[in-house]
Amino acid sequence: MSFEVTSADLYAHAAPESYFSGIDVSDISRALAKALGTCSRKLAPRVGGPASSWSFTDDAGREDAAGDVAIVAAAALALAYGLTLPGEGADPQYTARAKDVVELWGRMGTPGTADPSKAEPLYAGLVDATPEVSEGSPRGWSLDAPMGDAGGEV
Repeated sequence: MSFEVTSADLYAHAAPESYFSGIDVSDISRALAKALGTCSRKLAPRVGGPASSWSFTDDAGREDAAGDVAIVAAAALALAYGLTLPGEGADPQYTARAKDVVELWGRMGTPGTADPSKAEPLYAGLVDATPEVSEGSPRGWSLDAPMGDAGGEV
């Protein structure tokens, strides 16, 4: 099963269908695909692969992810078509919310530097593919005997 976001997600999580009535379906699909692509790129370091390969073991996590993608797409459509989305008025709340979502994706996609447990939690049920590294390769001075003759120059 792959993760996809459709216009139904846009209408459920961002604004009712009536707000997008003057916009061609292909433009809505492009906005959703672009937002999903941004999400996919931002989360790729931890999730490993494009969004089309993601699957969720938790329906709520899938809905949260779809809702965030829908918010980013709705903000792009609102800016492109001069829409005033519900509750927005003169204050561009959707633009600010979309910016917050993209920043969240950036934090989610960054593995914990020293401790992977310190990374921003992913959406519920989305598998974290960050490789666990318990030890790195040895660095610094070697305690082993040198390869050359210890008594003379090499």
